[in-house]
Amino acid sequence: MQSQEEPVPGSKALKDPKRERFCQASLELNSLQKAYEDAGFKRARGNCNRLAREPAVATRLAYLWDRAAKMAETMGGRWLAKAEIIADANMFDFWDIDPETGSLKRMNLAKVPYASGAAVQEISYDANGNPKLKLHDVPGMIKFLIERAIPKPQKVALTNPEGDGPVEHVFRWKTPADASSSM
Repeated sequence: MQSQEEPVPGSKALKDPKRERFCQASLELNSLQKAYEDAGFKRARGNCNRLAREPAVATRLAYLWDRAAKMAETMGGRWLAKAEIIADANMFDFWDIDPETGSLKRMNLAKVPYASGAAVQEISYDANGNPKLKLHDVPGMIKFLIERAIPKPQKVALTNPEGDGPVEHVFRWKTPADASSSM
């Protein structure tokens, strides 16, 4: 008889669909209040925080946020790996070289690893019909990829501007894409 492993706490969806939607929406919207309303609950001050503290909901939220953090870390690693592939791409990998003269003989994309194709910016032909190959600017591309792989923390005010009532603390990551869209 095989023993069944216990599921990780919070890994199973909640039985109440509104509470499950609240947990999912809190990740999507990064706001308990907006998630509370999105799940179909009536808006009332503080109810979203009470719901988030319910043991089953708190466990589910912790699990979902942990998975989201691991996914972000994995995706960041993939971007960095892609940046390394682009950095290692060499123009001579794409051409056959004449052994006698050492000059470029013809373009041979069949010998290029699939992953190195990310380094290609443009393939075109000149007026004589000869192929031209343009690779991405390596330092610029690496900077571009790293900026998107490693988010920069955004400053969050820890005091209420009015000076009254509790302050909701939410740490938000601000990526360069967020900064450019706000301009």
